[in-house]
Amino acid sequence: MLIMGEGGKHRIAEEFLALVVQQDPEIRVIVDAGAQVLELANREFAEDWLRLKPDASAAIYFNQEDELMVLTREGREQLLLESGTDIKLPIGFRAAITLGPNITKDRLTQGSKTLEDLYAPACPSTFSNTNISDTSDVKHIIQRCRFLGVQISLPITDAVHEEREQVREREVAYEINYEHVESSPKAIPSVPFVDEDVRRFVQNGKVVLQHQSEAFLPLCMYFGRSSTCHEPAVWTKDILMTVDFCRVTWKEKTSEKYHRPVNWILSDQSPGGPPTLVILSPFEVSALLPEIKRSKYVHLHVYAPRVQQARRSCDDLCFYTIPPIPCDWSAPTQIIDQLNIFSGQLYLSDKSTYLRLCCFLSVYAPDLQDERDLEVQSDGFIKPVHLIRTSRPMSQALNFRESPLTFIKEHITHCRMGVPFTLSHMGKILDGHLLQDEDFDQHYI
Repeated sequence: MLIMGEGGKHRIAEEFLALVVQQDPEIRVIVDAGAQVLELANREFAEDWLRLKPDASAAIYFNQEDELMVLTREGREQLLLESGTDIKLPIGFRAAITLGPNITKDRLTQGSKTLEDLYAPACPSTFSNTNISDTSDVKHIIQRCRFLGVQISLPITDAVHEEREQVREREVAYEINYEHVESSPKAIPSVPFVDEDVRRFVQNGKVVLQHQSEAFLPLCMYFGRSSTCHEPAVWTKDILMTVDFCRVTWKEKTSEKYHRPVNWILSDQSPGGPPTLVILSPFEVSALLPEIKRSKYVHLHVYAPRVQQARRSCDDLCFYTIPPIPCDWSAPTQIIDQLNIFSGQLYLSDKSTYLRLCCFLSVYAPDLQDERDLEVQSDGFIKPVHLIRTSRPMSQALNFRESPLTFIKEHITHCRMGVPFTLSHMGKILDGHLLQDEDFDQHYI
């Protein structure tokens, strides 16, 4: 079904939605693979659908954080407590997937697979705004749609034939200029192990100095191995990671391609000083757990970076510990801030944490809004020569001389495996935006 308005113009979202609502049997699921709805956010689209469907009590949609949300007719919004996107719908529900200009076979197949896996046995329909541009895949698209129960007819005009010839010409030209490049071999996983120096740390709470043992790698040295980290000395030496945690692939002590999640942290009981935090691999935790339970010198902390605003933070390291920590135990906030950066945490606990982090990164924040003639770089970074004239406390030895924001953004992107985080707290900070009080409104689940 083509969704063209009068004169061949593109239908606006409201017209498209009205067309969907008019279908019989009714359509209750929409996958916008063809990007037909650009002028409305998903929540606004859900609101309009509820307005046009008086018999519907609520609508389910994905928010900007790719979380499933429920919007009721009364305007109440709630996170849907489901694992993944496995939504069970009644038999007989009908779904629609949109087509559009420049849509490729892969994108349509992905949308069709979503309907097939998540909404089956729903009966899908297809809405198209124009001919498919990737005409070399027209036949495959038609077959895929018909497999899903979609009756679709795409006219193959002279223009399409001409475009097919152009595609063939590009393929021939590519084959002529093609140079064989061997793909890199698959990475071989490393063999996990427990270093004896790590075991001794559990037994006596003493870390063997790095120049005497290769079992531990300080955070400053880990970051120092990155080509984009120009000031590793600013980072703390009180956060260590074991070689087994760092080594993911065979014959590599650390890997820039693979980054283990940070979930297990050992802390010692340093008298009169900050605790040393040692990040362990899951294998080490499993192997050392009986000794950790008996140890009088270390505690094992469960940790996870906060990557969803609706989740509670556990970066105080008090969520669950083995053995239990004393009631007055606490980790220095400056160390925790750097731990959160390393683990890829996206959301901050409160405004004081935000201001403290900005101080560490030498980034402009609301605490400097009364400062006049302050030179700030485009990303929000303030060089020490300018920062020293402000009211913000600082130490020349512990402040970045050049902006670390690009490096941190690359590191978090690596931790997130490329998943965008622009709208999160860290995303806004790294893009030079200020956080407001409402950014810290807590709505935990």
